Amino acid sequence: MAHLPVINPATGKQIGLIPETAVDEVPHFYEKARTAFEHWSGLSIEQRLSYLKKFQSVILEKIDETVDTIAKDTGKVPTDALVSDVMPVLDAIDHIVKHGPNVLSPKKVKTPLLLFGKKSYVEYMPRGVVLVISPWNYPFQLSLVPALSALAAGNAVIIKPSEVTPLVGQWIEELFQKAHFPEGTIQVGHGGKETGAAFTEGDPDYIFLRAL
Repeated sequence: MAHLPVINPATGKQIGLIPETAVDEVPHFYEKARTAFEHWSGLSIEQRLSYLKKFQSVILEKIDETVDTIAKDTGKVPTDALVSDVMPVLDAIDHIVKHGPNVLSPKKVKTPLLLFGKKSYVEYMPRGVVLVISPWNYPFQLSLVPALSALAAGNAVIIKPSEVTPLVGQWIEELFQKAHFPEGTIQVGHGGKETGAAFTEGDPDYIFLRAL
């Protein structure tokens, strides 16, 4: 099995190894995600938001370890890691929990005259499996804000974090496990450009890409 080296940019020293996701494993990620989507998309928005609130609690419980992991993997000072990477995620969860039910609820709209006597609604449907490809500069924030938004909307999510900051990607995976999300609802695949290409070619329903 190939591994991604974890290099602390502040010291230039290798501090760990992260197992890389093999290209032939990628189809299994999508199989699990599509199976999970059938259940996850059927939950109410309130039920899905309860998982996000639990995830927020896990981050707060593990905030020191989270900040330390980001600092080691990016070379940032802990204060920068907290303010620029962790706090935006906590704020995003608050925003999603507060506004999600209203934003995602069906909306009654005007009915065209030709359909007189009918009622018209706009209903927002989840896309399916969302692939989030995130960069190294804010690896926690730019992985989780789009992922959590997609989860709240009823999608299953696969995150492919930057190979430059694999330790943060692994930590994100552990945090989701501690929050007990249903299996396959949120997955993290680790690797470089070959792995990223395999995920993008794996027929996701939507791709969120933040690149530098």
